[in-house]
Amino acid sequence: MGESGNFFAPAFSAFDAYTYLIMVLVGCSAAFTMRSIGSLVTATIAALAVFATAVFLRDVVSTGFTNEQAASLITSDWTGLLTMRFSTLCIYALAIGTIIAASYGILMLVRD
Repeated sequence: MGESGNFFAPAFSAFDAYTYLIMVLVGCSAAFTMRSIGSLVTATIAALAVFATAVFLRDVVSTGFTNEQAASLITSDWTGLLTMRFSTLCIYALAIGTIIAASYGILMLVRD
C-alpha cells in the first residue's frame, strides 16, 4: 500500500478543498448527462477537459481580471499542461472516472 500511496500522492498534493470540490461536481454532472455506462470513457475525457477549464477559470477569477495576469496565467498553465506526465493524466482520469461511475451507479439505483 505504501508504494501506491507514493504513486498517487504527488498527483493530488497541490490540490486544495476547492479543487476537490470542482472535481466532484464535474464528475457528478458528467454522470447525470450519461445515457448509459457505455459512454463512461467519453464522459471521463469530456470531464477532464471541463475540470481543467474550471480550475483555470478559478485561478483567473482569484487573481483578478487584469490582462497581464491572465496572460501570464495562460502561459504558465499551458506550459504545465504540456509538461504534465502521462501517468498524472491517467491518475486524474481514473479519479474522475471513478467519481462518474459511482455517481451513475447511485443515480441508477435511485431511478429504479
